Amino acid sequence: MFCLCALVVTAATSGVLKSGLLHLGLQPALTPTPSVQVSRPTLRPTRPSGTSVTATPAHLSPETVAAMDKIQSQVAQLRGLKPLDQTLRQLISPTDLKAQVESDFMSGYSQTDAENDSQVYSLLGLLPKGFDLWDFYTQLYSEQVAGYYDDENKVMYVVQGSGFDGPERLTYAHEYTHALQDQHFGLRDSLGYTESACQDDSERCAAIRALVEGDATLLEDQWLRNYATQQDIDQIMAFYSTFQGPVYDSAPAFLQESFAFPYTQGLAFVQGLYRKGSWAAVDDAYQHPPASTEQILHPERYRIDDPVYLAAPSGLNAALGSGWSMTNDGTFGELFTRQILESVLPKETAARAAEGWGGDIYQAFANRASGDTALVLVTIWDTIRDSQEGALAWRDYGDARFGDHKSVDSGYLWDGDHAFVILDRQSNQTMLILAPDQSAAEALQDAVAFPLHKR
Repeated sequence: MFCLCALVVTAATSGVLKSGLLHLGLQPALTPTPSVQVSRPTLRPTRPSGTSVTATPAHLSPETVAAMDKIQSQVAQLRGLKPLDQTLRQLISPTDLKAQVESDFMSGYSQTDAENDSQVYSLLGLLPKGFDLWDFYTQLYSEQVAGYYDDENKVMYVVQGSGFDGPERLTYAHEYTHALQDQHFGLRDSLGYTESACQDDSERCAAIRALVEGDATLLEDQWLRNYATQQDIDQIMAFYSTFQGPVYDSAPAFLQESFAFPYTQGLAFVQGLYRKGSWAAVDDAYQHPPASTEQILHPERYRIDDPVYLAAPSGLNAALGSGWSMTNDGTFGELFTRQILESVLPKETAARAAEGWGGDIYQAFANRASGDTALVLVTIWDTIRDSQEGALAWRDYGDARFGDHKSVDSGYLWDGDHAFVILDRQSNQTMLILAPDQSAAEALQDAVAFPLHKR
């Protein structure tokens, strides 16, 4: 597994360069806060050996080795974490990076996985039908990655420009923070931050990733303020003055926000912890990790408002009939719920409705022969009032996408062009069904024992 970091636009604030590295991971799979989640980085903990040796390939110049050693010492001092194990380091060319992206980074994410994810996004109106998500991610990683930490082999890579200058030094400070995190907090064994765990609970995975990234980004900022030379700052400023990211710039807004989420909201979350108790409070968060994007978006809910887990409905695939198969399932979370709503509603309206999110579960289906797709989303809201507000937001979302609704019983329905949509509300739960026709939609509705029980 790899922990990837990609450069994002910097800005000068109060005369001090503020920069951020966007944390991206492998296996971009739909766990909709989409690192889209689209990324589930998995960092394996090291087995402390009592050494602090950092191995270095022979082709690094003595000057670069000395600079790396100095930055490691500075980062360890700032973060208050002593090196516990050996870490390899390597500079990698942009050409070699592209080759690794194509051959290794996307190896755990197949074309079929990408097609399934793209189908869900298309169903929700976020991507055009047939969008090549796999190719998009491949190009994005090749364009944006500034460095990565290979947790399996304990190697830090920094994508090299003309030398080991300001941008590379800043990236190295960020990456070495990930190595220290890996050594001290047992992200796999102690934190349970594994690929299988992320498959089971994508919201927790997204929250942990925001903690990990926010931690490294805050440290990176401290290194910049305390140890970067004027030459470093000038070189970083010069880099960003000419940096172009056409693939990122061309991405839909929800993908851009999702890619940046661990950096922007993760940083804000960690800054809140740091203000309360310095790095000790951040360290404690690894013992009591955040559980959802809701807790990252609303830090005051951290350790107070945990997500509710709903029992997955069964038999929906059979209800649809032959030719259908389930292609995706999981949790949307508050972030992705808000992003879906704000794709057609005012941001304030979408944010206010999504803020009442308490938990959800979705299942997506496809019929390969006909090309039809369907989705069932059940959301449990914090209160009945929140469910009413959520239902109204979903109603307005439906009107914007499918035309005027028809009120029926406890909800609404839409009969649009090759789309039949049902929205139902019971107590503090809502159920949204997107299907190609009335028959499929009603079959799904009949098969779901709504409202769902909690797990």
